[in-house]
Amino acid sequence: MVRANRLPGLAYAVLFPGAAAAFRRWPTKRWVRLGRFIRRLGLALVLAGGPDDVSQNTEIASALGEWGVYDVTGMTTLRELALVVARSRFLVGVETAAAHMAVELAGPNVVIMGGGHWGRFYPYGDGRLNRPAAVRRPCFGCDWECLKGRPDCVES
Repeated sequence: MVRANRLPGLAYAVLFPGAAAAFRRWPTKRWVRLGRFIRRLGLALVLAGGPDDVSQNTEIASALGEWGVYDVTGMTTLRELALVVARSRFLVGVETAAAHMAVELAGPNVVIMGGGHWGRFYPYGDGRLNRPAAVRRPCFGCDWECLKGRPDCVES
């Protein structure tokens, strides 16, 4: 296990690309582009996720190079992940538990999502910090039962 207190004292952002449903995943090349942008801001990156996210996050880490990239994917307990998120400057992820965790820990975050659950989970309507970003807007509130034959709201 990677202990959250073993991360460097650098300012960092968390990228949490993984999602259980394939249609909620954003393409790897976009995560790499986002990671490069964040590194230009002077922040280190912590890649996080579960065991199913190891392959994608390894690819992202490899593309970004070694400097300032810490991959803890599949190596943290839920409690350690909460500590990693709480100590970060912000989190960018898809609509998953990590994004909910960031909101609860009063951390700014950006949620990359389609419109299936817009308003149900995101954005939080009580003033807590979160900035959902709908990648594609064919509709909202469909509960992922697309009536337009386009169940790829996040991928495109």
